[in-house]
Amino acid sequence: MKFTNEGGITISCSHHVDEKDPSYIIIRTEVHDTGMGVNPSDSEFIFNRFAQSTQRTITDYCGSGLGLFIGKMLAELMGGKIWMENNPDKGCTFYFTVRVQLASKQETKLIRRLSENFAESGVSENEKKLEVLIVEDNKIVSLAIFF
Repeated sequence: MKFTNEGGITISCSHHVDEKDPSYIIIRTEVHDTGMGVNPSDSEFIFNRFAQSTQRTITDYCGSGLGLFIGKMLAELMGGKIWMENNPDKGCTFYFTVRVQLASKQETKLIRRLSENFAESGVSENEKKLEVLIVEDNKIVSLAIFF
């Protein structure tokens, strides 16, 4: 994301039932940016530890080359994978999947009961509110989030 000086970043998610075991779902996340893209010759090793696409990446963005490697390790630990589609000078789309077990009926009932108990616990409205910090440089997006 830090390589997108102009344009934007789009994040989307989808899911489907795991064909091997219907008690699991596969969640797929796509992150598309309009940044500088990745040199095609670098796409083979970009997910390796300390890998960086170009010298420009090192000098302009001060990256360590660990972000995609850590993302790969996390996706694989969660039964998924990570990959990318590249359009040099026009951006990239990175994809990752994770495999997640669905909650059982008993677990779902327990979560509902806990939620209902919390709602009825006499906690004030102020105590129920969550505070979230969102940093956004796009004014239109900032306004949309605010309302």
